[in-house]
Amino acid sequence: MRMVMLVNSLFLILSSTSLYSQNESVDQLLSQELDEGEAIIWYLYHSGWAVRTRSYFLIFDYWEKRDKSTDFSLHNGFINPDELSDQKTYVFISHAHEDHYDPVIFSWRDFSDVKYIFGWESNNEYTDLSFGAQRELKKLDGIEIQNIHHSFDNIPESAFMVYVDGLSIYHSGDHGHSQGGNNKVFRENINYLKSLNKSLDIVFTHTFGGERYTIQKLSPKIVFPMHDGDNEKQYKKFADEFGTRKRRIIAAERPGDSFIYRSGTIERTGNQ
Repeated sequence: MRMVMLVNSLFLILSSTSLYSQNESVDQLLSQELDEGEAIIWYLYHSGWAVRTRSYFLIFDYWEKRDKSTDFSLHNGFINPDELSDQKTYVFISHAHEDHYDPVIFSWRDFSDVKYIFGWESNNEYTDLSFGAQRELKKLDGIEIQNIHHSFDNIPESAFMVYVDGLSIYHSGDHGHSQGGNNKVFRENINYLKSLNKSLDIVFTHTFGGERYTIQKLSPKIVFPMHDGDNEKQYKKFADEFGTRKRRIIAAERPGDSFIYRSGTIERTGNQ
């Protein structure tokens, strides 16, 4: 009995130590000073990403599908609003499919400074900015946001190009097509982004159609594949198949994986 109690006590100590060190690492990443053109990036789950820049914290297409009984923290790909109390947070929702749009996001405003950007004409009470069917460049608190629009499955949607703190970031949402560049709407949208003639730092892209055309046209410095929640091994397969020395494709392995981007280079943090 004493041995069992001793083992259980030791387990609790180790668990508490592990949890503390995880949260400490998240705290360090959230408080680390960043320069223009630098970012810390978290894979949240599926198409969800968080990007901390010098002055802002961006969240894209959050979906809280998973069991929260483990450490409810960025370390495991969850947005814990307590961790964001000191962040200027901007939440992007590309469209209304449930795997990109989780209503839990609206509870965050009770805990921190949060604003919401919708990829369609939204009359939601939380709407701070929304986009319609036309391509537009809009500004919100020093962030520039360019959208491209489509409704391939009759659901209005935008993909977002975001210019912030010296960075250009593209999140595709579900802007893809099985015909890739052969689809007129898809092709013209990507060609339009290319015509803006701005260098592109980071692309988050699905891999179900059109992603190769997107990458080839936009020539980003770093690519993160997405849209395979619970099957993250697909990200590595895509990276192995399509990555080159000049085309860095980074495969997240699990929710909570985090990365630091600086001047076209990317490395994993110690918080893995």
